Amino acid sequence: MQLGVLATASHAISTRTMFSVYYLPRMSPSEFLIPYDEYMSSVRTEVQNEMQISTLVLVYVGIVGTIVGIDDVDPVRWPISKWRCLTDSRLHGMNLV
Repeated sequence: MQLGVLATASHAISTRTMFSVYYLPRMSPSEFLIPYDEYMSSVRTEVQNEMQISTLVLVYVGIVGTIVGIDDVDPVRWPISKWRCLTDSRLHGMNLV
């Protein structure tokens, strides 16, 4: 994703005007394409060690556990990202993004 696209989107949102997003799945990574409301909710939510979490895996299985670690999702590619990688005690070291 190019910074020009982000700048255009940011400007459009701040001025409440429309903008277009062109997504080419074979050329662009989709790891950051999520609904705006989901992103805003995640930014407002503070997570801490020892916090209890609950999630659905494969829609059928519910998992409840305790956060035992909080790291950057990818400190090399996104060093100051607000996204965090949560390590859960009950998932045997499996990371939840």
